[in-house]
Amino acid sequence: PVYRVFAYDCDFGANANITYSIMDGNEDEKFSIDPKTGMVSSKKMVTAGSSDILTIKAEDSGSPPLWSTVKLHVDWIPKPVPSQVSLLFTQRYYNFSIS
Repeated sequence: PVYRVFAYDCDFGANANITYSIMDGNEDEKFSIDPKTGMVSSKKMVTAGSSDILTIKAEDSGSPPLWSTVKLHVDWIPKPVPSQVSLLFTQRYYNFSIS
């Protein structure tokens, strides 16, 4: 998962159901969105250092349906490289505080 979009509708019953979709920015079909949960996932390998901007739509089930959009900016950061140096602890216990 990349992100979860969330929308809220004050209606009751079936009119409160929200459907999520990607409106723009997914021309290469790199992303998918679960229409019920709003969970955005990547479907393809991505290049670190690149970015994407998606327009996500949330639409209710009213008549007429109401909807809103939001821009989701995704920056693909490189995965941290593990250290080649092993950690060495010289004491059995350490005490510290965070303030």
